[in-house]
Amino acid sequence: MRRVEFVHVFVKNEDGIFLQHRDNKPGIYDPDHLSAFGGHVDDEDYLQPRPFHHAALRELREEAGIEGLSLHPRGITRRKQPDIEGHEILKVVHAYEASIPTG
Repeated sequence: MRRVEFVHVFVKNEDGIFLQHRDNKPGIYDPDHLSAFGGHVDDEDYLQPRPFHHAALRELREEAGIEGLSLHPRGITRRKQPDIEGHEILKVVHAYEASIPTG
């Protein structure tokens, strides 16, 4: 079974957690759902000293246009599920938390 690494970033402030509404298009995971910001870990991310942290920062920048937040690792989940082509994978998600400063 192929292992695929992902990152999720939960962005919060004093009012709650920000989620994104994912596009409703074929070929992406969880289309038309609310989700944390994130995505799969790219090959380029593995060239960095902290690949999952790098991927989380990159995804936050790409999906939300947010930069400069400190990330805090919060855990790792693993589950078997079909990929977008229907093949079973082990999806490994590295979860991070980031806070938007108030004021």
